[in-house]
Amino acid sequence: MSDEVDYPGLEAPLVERVAWARHAGVMSLFAKKALKDAEDALRAEGDEHHTLDELYEYRMLYNALLFNEWERNGTYPVVKSMQHSDGEDCFGGGWFIVVAELPTGQISNHYRLEHWDLFQVRSVALPPEYDGHTPADAAKRMLALLSQPTPTTEPFDLDSPSCATPTPTAQDEETVAPPSIADMVPGTTFTAAATDDVWRWAVREDGLIASALGVGPMSALDPSTIRDVTPPPATPREDR
Repeated sequence: MSDEVDYPGLEAPLVERVAWARHAGVMSLFAKKALKDAEDALRAEGDEHHTLDELYEYRMLYNALLFNEWERNGTYPVVKSMQHSDGEDCFGGGWFIVVAELPTGQISNHYRLEHWDLFQVRSVALPPEYDGHTPADAAKRMLALLSQPTPTTEPFDLDSPSCATPTPTAQDEETVAPPSIADMVPGTTFTAAATDDVWRWAVREDGLIASALGVGPMSALDPSTIRDVTPPPATPREDR
C-alpha cells in the first residue's frame, strides 16, 4: 500500500499526522515532508503560557535529569541508541532513542541528535527489542510505578541512645573568652556586631570606639561577636 493511501490526509488532526509519519515504517520523501509540515504546524500551537517547542524542551530536560539519575544510581536499566531495535536509523537519521526498562514495563522517547550528550546513560548499537508500547502504554507504566511505595530508610527513633543529646564533658565546656575591648590599646581594630549589623571598629584614645556607624561607648557592642582583632602598627604613624 502506498504512503499516499496510508497518510490520513490534511483534514486529520495534526497529532495523528505526526504519529502516522513517525510510525509509517518507511520514511519516503513524502513521509518526511508530511512529518515536517505537521511538526511545523504543531510548533505554532500551544497554550497561553508555553509553545509546544517549550513544552517538548522541558520534557526532554526533565527526562534527561531523571534518566541520568537512574543510570548513576543503578535504579533501572537505561540505554540510548541512534538506531531502533530493528537496526534502522531513528526516523531516517538525526534522532536517537532512549529506552528504560521499568518494573512496570518498557518506556522510550526520541530526541534530536543535538541533545545526545545531555543523556549520560550507556550508549548501545541496538536498544532492547521494542515491545510495541504506545505513548498511552508508557504513561500507564510510569503512573503504575509512581503508585508503588517508594523505598525509604528506617525512621529515626528519637528515644534511641544514638539520637540522645551528648552529655557535655569538662573539655567541651572549656571555652576561650572573647577579647575584651577594655584591654585593647588605642588603634586596635576589630570586627563586632552593633544592633543587627557587623562593622569594622577601632579603639580610640579617649576610650570610645568608632566605625562607619559613628562613635559610641564600648557597651554598644556585643562582646561575644568580637573577631579579627588587629593590633596597631608597632611604629606610631606620623600625625597628618
